[in-house]
Amino acid sequence: MPPTVSIIVPARNEERTLFQCLTSLLMQDYHDFELIVVNDQSTDQTLNLITAQEAQDARVRSLTITTLPEGWTGKNHALSRGTQEAKGEWLLFTDADTYHMASTLRETLEFAQRQQLDMLSLSPDQECVGFWEQLLQPTIFETLSHWFSYQRINNQDDPQAASNGQYILIKQSFYNMLGGHHAIQQSILEDVELAQRTKRAGGKLWFAPAHGKVRVRMYNTFKEIWNGWAKNLYLLQKQGQEHLFETSMRIILFDITPGIILTLGAWFGIPLSILVLAGVLLLVRGLMLTVRWQTLGFATHYAPLYPLGSSLVLLLLWYSAIRHIGNFGVSWKGRLCKDPHTSEYNNLKHT
Repeated sequence: MPPTVSIIVPARNEERTLFQCLTSLLMQDYHDFELIVVNDQSTDQTLNLITAQEAQDARVRSLTITTLPEGWTGKNHALSRGTQEAKGEWLLFTDADTYHMASTLRETLEFAQRQQLDMLSLSPDQECVGFWEQLLQPTIFETLSHWFSYQRINNQDDPQAASNGQYILIKQSFYNMLGGHHAIQQSILEDVELAQRTKRAGGKLWFAPAHGKVRVRMYNTFKEIWNGWAKNLYLLQKQGQEHLFETSMRIILFDITPGIILTLGAWFGIPLSILVLAGVLLLVRGLMLTVRWQTLGFATHYAPLYPLGSSLVLLLLWYSAIRHIGNFGVSWKGRLCKDPHTSEYNNLKHT
């Protein structure tokens, strides 16, 4: 008999995308599921959208949060509250800005059962509309591809673990054994930490690109991109300052320096041989990035502007690092986000 699934969607001021998300979830061709939508202190029309869907479809249940307890991040608290109401044998955590193809839940659940997985996560296809989205999102995801490897993550003998909180399918019994979101209540990278805990507990983890099964438009403006990634970019690169300098030097040497040499060459009399070498490096790196952007599923028409994109990502990475290392936190959706592990990582030697 097919297992039951509880889909849990945390929603804080999501009027822009929530209707599309819920509609796509309710159109799934896997029918044995419930949809729990957690209204997390929204001040826009989010609650009205949830209430309307609940009135039209018995599979939808709403849950409203009025306070955020001390020691919790908003998303972790919302997901934890949602799981308390969940009756499914499997839990699907997904964000309110995602859109799901009709066969996604059935296909991922079948794959998880066939592979005897405890946790499966997809990295959704990224929708990029505006200029800054089309320049910065592929640049950031190309950077992330240097930090995380699907092959390593899906090797159960390799300690590297990660997942994407926009789509996480996990057995409820295994989730409860891990302590649920209560065990990671302060973590900003709750998705990565849940994956790490899965591997450490001996669970079987699978992480893969969505390849058309789920898509998302994460941010609409430059400000949203900046604040959204500032919240977690430093944390994603393993935090340790040695990794920060390693990433920074790679970006400076391969993405920024050749362009600077060509730009300043005429004024400072840089030898022709160095200018030619810089031009070749700029061209080769641009072609390589065009291929990598295509592989990652992004449009490539702004790939020639990669020196600008990489420069901004470098600034963003250091801004994120300063906010977290200094324990200033990052403001997101009206809340100050601080990761409790940052100070621990900065006070410990990495081995």
